[in-house]
Amino acid sequence: MTIQDNKRLVWDYWHGMNRGAELQQLSEYWHDDVVWHGFEPFRNLSGTTEICETFWEPLLAAIPDLTRRPYLFIGGDFEGSDWVCGTGDLVGTFVND
Repeated sequence: MTIQDNKRLVWDYWHGMNRGAELQQLSEYWHDDVVWHGFEPFRNLSGTTEICETFWEPLLAAIPDLTRRPYLFIGGDFEGSDWVCGTGDLVGTFVND
């Protein structure tokens, strides 16, 4: 894959997440044994099912219009590996606990 292919993959994933995090969609982008190292109270989650059910589904239930607004999106080669990086905000309306 080229850098542009990698950037397109990440960009498509981000925009897909703006439509809601569903297990099927996450499985298209994440490996089955993905490990997510996050903040309290979630800490370390393993696998697409656990990440989706423990983090994304409750978050989207609380903020159903959650949208990613990227500010910076770059990609390139670093020490022989392809990298895609971005930063921005997740914004939305808190409607449910």
